[in-house]
Amino acid sequence: MTTSQSSNLTKYHFTGFVLTLLAVSSLVFYQLFVNLQHQRIPLPKFLSINTLKQAFQAVKYQPKSLGIPQNTPDADLINVNCQEFCKFNLTNFPGKNIPALVDNNGQGRLSDLTLHFFDPLVRLIGYENNKVEDPTFYVIDYQPQLIQTIKLNLNQQRRLNFVSYYPQTKQILFKSTNLNNGSEEFMLYSASSPSLTLLGEHQP
Repeated sequence: MTTSQSSNLTKYHFTGFVLTLLAVSSLVFYQLFVNLQHQRIPLPKFLSINTLKQAFQAVKYQPKSLGIPQNTPDADLINVNCQEFCKFNLTNFPGKNIPALVDNNGQGRLSDLTLHFFDPLVRLIGYENNKVEDPTFYVIDYQPQLIQTIKLNLNQQRRLNFVSYYPQTKQILFKSTNLNNGSEEFMLYSASSPSLTLLGEHQP
């Protein structure tokens, strides 16, 4: 075998290796993308500009960029008492009971709720009433003062569900589901001020 033939063979081997590596990498990358039913996205749709744009948006808004989420409130710091009406007992403030407000005048009360987050550093409490017909998310402070009221059922068209709270940015992540077509998108609400960030839509 001549030197020229040997050189060409080496080039062919290298080209074959690169093409094989690209094919395997593409296959592995493709396996990462499924729809909301965990079914593989059809290749033509996977290669569409819209799908790739959504993929990069999802990478951009990874929860890691928001800090460490608070998955569950620390039961040693706060507990819920709904014997008469719902109130929060704070262990670091003995004897201080904070009523679960539902309106600005402070007269409304809940008899049942789900506690979603408690941020002792900025003194915020996030909870949801357990009303199927009118689900609502509330954020209050220690005063107590109602900071946020977020309707979770939007005209029977969309349903919001709490996902996580991020103490580092004081933001609440909700998943919004379109009740007509099943599409989903994620929304970030500020816990301490009126603010909403849309993170992009995901089709089923």
